[in-house]
Amino acid sequence: MKKTILAFLAVLVVALAGFAPPAAAYRQSDLDKLHQYAQLLQNHDCQECNLTDADLSAVRLVGANLFGADLDGANLSGAILSLSNLGIASLRGANLQGAKLSWTGLNYANLSGADLSGAELLFVYLADANLSGADLSGAFFCHTIMPDGSEENGGCSHFGLR
Repeated sequence: MKKTILAFLAVLVVALAGFAPPAAAYRQSDLDKLHQYAQLLQNHDCQECNLTDADLSAVRLVGANLFGADLDGANLSGAILSLSNLGIASLRGANLQGAKLSWTGLNYANLSGADLSGAELLFVYLADANLSGADLSGAFFCHTIMPDGSEENGGCSHFGLR
């Protein structure tokens, strides 16, 4: 019986081995991106990392340090990025629909073409950020410093504030 089970397992391992891609099939850039993604989820720290096109939808990244990160095309819809640092980060074309960005630093960030529709921006610092072509429809701004240095408070009632 023991030999039969071992023989079966040996056949199964050999059969399954044909389905596994060889190690050379993985690009180093893909492996690096996976490592950085895991580091972000575990430590909430991924400065200057490459997370282009990453799916971070609905992820909770309170206090994350993404300073200088490349998040071009990333899906951050519904993500919670409160108390986070995204200064000089690149978020071109990123999806931030419904994201919560309370007390978040986005100074000098590139948000061109990003979708911020329905996002909550409470005490956000957008000084010198690039918002060209960004979709801000339905976004809630309260005590948010805009790229031109002005303060936007039009959405404070959403947060129960004035």
